Amino acid sequence: MPPAPALKRVESKAEILLVDDVQAQGEMVKERIGQPTRYEISSPESLEELRESIVFKIFEAFLIDVVWNGENWRTPIVLGSHGLEINDGIDFARFIFELVPKMAGAVALYSSVVGVNDVQTQNRIESLPHMPKKIFKPVREDEIAEKFGPLLEEANDVHSHNPLLKPPTFANEPLTERLRIYKEVNSAYSKWIDFSFESTGDYAWAVVAGLDVQKNCYGMPLSSVNGRYGIVPLDSYPTEQSLTEISFTTNFFPFIFWNARHVDFLEPLFESAGGQLANIPAKWRSFFGIAVARQCANAYLSGKEEKVFEWCGQLDEVGKVEVAKRIYKSLHTHSQTSLPLFAKASKEKELPVIEDVLIGKVDKIDRSSGLAKLTLRTLDEKCFIETIPLVRLVEAGIEFEHTWFEYSVYRQSRGQVTPLIERIDPDEEDNEY
Repeated sequence: MPPAPALKRVESKAEILLVDDVQAQGEMVKERIGQPTRYEISSPESLEELRESIVFKIFEAFLIDVVWNGENWRTPIVLGSHGLEINDGIDFARFIFELVPKMAGAVALYSSVVGVNDVQTQNRIESLPHMPKKIFKPVREDEIAEKFGPLLEEANDVHSHNPLLKPPTFANEPLTERLRIYKEVNSAYSKWIDFSFESTGDYAWAVVAGLDVQKNCYGMPLSSVNGRYGIVPLDSYPTEQSLTEISFTTNFFPFIFWNARHVDFLEPLFESAGGQLANIPAKWRSFFGIAVARQCANAYLSGKEEKVFEWCGQLDEVGKVEVAKRIYKSLHTHSQTSLPLFAKASKEKELPVIEDVLIGKVDKIDRSSGLAKLTLRTLDEKCFIETIPLVRLVEAGIEFEHTWFEYSVYRQSRGQVTPLIERIDPDEEDNEY
């Protein structure tokens, strides 16, 4: 059967957050670089508007003034679970670097002080996790392309590769592709997802379409902390029909994200999902296991083995394998002597038994012979070369050399040994290699 045609990308604009405490200056910059056909620029008018902007939208580039002395910008705000106090643009750049590490190249400090020989300011900038781009103002009309060009190019690059921006027809893609993209989204934006849930008051789940959280589509609260945004939660999951309506209203596929930022949230998440996840719309059901896998592994290592096995029994096959892999990799890192016991218990409970997990890279593809040469590395850092039929990679969506992947082998409850190949980015924080 010929491969399905590639999805047509949704026509949309790169979203840039412009942070300037002087509204007139911010409007001038927006006018100069907005180029309505290419960029959507948001410019909050106060610190509170800034907070709300990043709670409900994922931006693709950041243009940040350094000094904040405006009337609505003088009282610091505290962001994130670590309580980072934001007093100026350097503090905010630090927060963005921590929140979305993949955006490191899409952050620019825009100020008259970035080019001044102020040792204290320069030391603070140099202490940031990544070096931001620097734009010294004022900017003349004839300097716009030169000074803003690198940031705008980065915004376009982030936008063109953003896994969130899938069209409504993404719902009809093969399950393997939908799972791959959901993992990519979770890996890239997991810290932002946690921050957004924490900031709104810890609801069970939320729907994101494109770059925007759907404020009218939150699950029930998981804690007694009252949010500040007047969210009215839903008492049940959205239907597939309502999610379809969201996709055609926004022109993007709606992703459901679950609030699994604490182990204690797992029990209510599983309860609200229902037996065999029956309360979650069918095409979104397999995403749940991916969302809770890390915390399930943490729960297992903390002594809640039986509870985790009970939860696994509620998952579909995708979720069971995902959680089992997470536990296997965590035990391999922290308690290798416990691996045989985990395998024995998994078999007794008729759950997948993980036999091995490796990371691989495609070294060479010979299309004439239909073979691919791979380098595989075990979790013990042992490497070996293997040649496999190219079709096995193609079935996993891997068609090019120098592509990285995870190669897992697990035994199903009836004894069948199953290999699983999944494309990965080895630089993602979520990949434990």
